[in-house]
Amino acid sequence: MTSDDAPASGQDPHNGDSRLLGDLRDRLAQAVARAAEAGNPTLGTVELTIRELAELLDRIDRHDTEQIAREFSDSRQRHHMRRKNSMLLSIELALVGQSGPLVDILEGILRDGGVDR
Repeated sequence: MTSDDAPASGQDPHNGDSRLLGDLRDRLAQAVARAAEAGNPTLGTVELTIRELAELLDRIDRHDTEQIAREFSDSRQRHHMRRKNSMLLSIELALVGQSGPLVDILEGILRDGGVDR
C-alpha cells in the first residue's frame, strides 16, 4: 500500500483498515510462498511502509486504551455492586427480629430488588 492508496478524508476509516489488513495479509502470503520455495517457510521478509507501520502501532495503542477503559469500567461496576450488596445485607441483618411499619416498608423494598429496581 502506498501513500496514494490511503483512504481520502471523509471516507469510512474501517474501509481503509480493511484494505490495509487485506493488503498486509496478501503480502504475508506471498512472502511465505517465496520463503517456502526457498526451503524455509518461516524465514522471509514483508516490507511495510512507514505509514503502514504507524497505522498498525496506532491501532495497537487504541486497542490498549479501549481495553484499559473497559477493565476500569468493569472494576468500578463490580465495586459498586459489592458495596450495594453489602449495604442491602446490612439492612437485612438490622431488620432481623424487628417489627413495625418501617420494618415492613424496608422488607418490601428489599424483596422488590432494592432501591435501584
